Amino acid sequence: PQQQSLCGIMDHESLVHQNANADVPSGFRCPISHEIMRDPVVCADGHSYERSNIAEWLSNHNTSPNTNLRLEHLNLTPNIALRKAIEEWLEVSALSDDCKWSQADDVAASGLAFLWLAYYSFLVLLL
Repeated sequence: PQQQSLCGIMDHESLVHQNANADVPSGFRCPISHEIMRDPVVCADGHSYERSNIAEWLSNHNTSPNTNLRLEHLNLTPNIALRKAIEEWLEVSALSDDCKWSQADDVAASGLAFLWLAYYSFLVLLL
């Protein structure tokens, strides 16, 4: 799904790529792949995993990848709250990285404002 931000339209992959070097909360990463989850699900062990990673694990195991204990069942439940939290964090992180002025931008803008003021003052003196 596409997401609208103040900086434009970005999909999940773009946001993840953009935040790859950010301090990602550990609960947003799949314990199997260590990548930011797109479709988190809860397994019988109570932990959340990326759906494709845990499905692959469960195709060969009936144990938890975290505890190595036998699972009571192999049902996976979507973790909607976690998915929304990840999406919001990705959006906010992208906004803070893309839309804020850096200190260098502030210096350049103040220099430009000074030049514009000097030019305007010169024009006023000529008239």
